[in-house]
Amino acid sequence: VFNLREGGMTILGGIILPAIVLFITCRRRGIEPRNVLDAFAAPLLLGMAIGRVGCVLHGCCFGDACPVDFPGALTYPAGPTMPPGPRFPAQLFEAVADLALMGFVIWLMPRLRFAGQAFWVTLSGYGAIR
Repeated sequence: VFNLREGGMTILGGIILPAIVLFITCRRRGIEPRNVLDAFAAPLLLGMAIGRVGCVLHGCCFGDACPVDFPGALTYPAGPTMPPGPRFPAQLFEAVADLALMGFVIWLMPRLRFAGQAFWVTLSGYGAIR
């Protein structure tokens, strides 16, 4: 998480510390965390989508090899961890899927049946996307 030169601060690092702070703050103020988590669902997905664009810029999380004529294929400089040749833009596929899930969560917000539902939809949807 802390090794920024090797792509640290992954999404887990961006979720774990805020979750700890959220639970501590809620406990101190006497608020049930489930009542607050739904407010973080859509922004969390937006952050994940932006993070995937960062993966494109960093050259990590690359997709499988693809045909040279595939639209949007990404080619990175060959290196010890980067196989040569064009790659599917898996990071961009995931960013689009994250934004689509964010749109669904925003649509779901006025229709929630229980506290924490949007957050659980976010976690399960993101798990399916990954």
